[in-house]
Amino acid sequence: MMGRASRALVADVARLRRSRLALGILLAIGFALSREQHDTVDFFLARRRVPWWAACLSFLATEISAVTIISVPATAYSENWEYAQFFIGSSLAKLVVAFLFIRPSTATTSPPSTSSSPIASARRPR
Repeated sequence: MMGRASRALVADVARLRRSRLALGILLAIGFALSREQHDTVDFFLARRRVPWWAACLSFLATEISAVTIISVPATAYSENWEYAQFFIGSSLAKLVVAFLFIRPSTATTSPPSTSSSPIASARRPR
């Protein structure tokens, strides 16, 4: 029969193995996808090929967390729903901002060519 300490040790080893496996998978995905990036424009802006609705969902996803999901209903209940109205309103405002400031035409086309720009030609190595 296994004692409590033995079961705890087996559980800890299993958690450590799962954590290492998850880390290995994340590193493999990162290395595989990093080959497609050539500069900081690829990394930070995705060559401006992200649709406006995907950028909006990204904004919302970075703001929402488990704490927000748990705390908004409790705060809304204690403050007579004012905070919930603010939370819903700010989410709708992000949708409008994403639509207005991220041009939908850039979402499906390739980035504009900078070959005709005098600034781009001055920066180009000779």
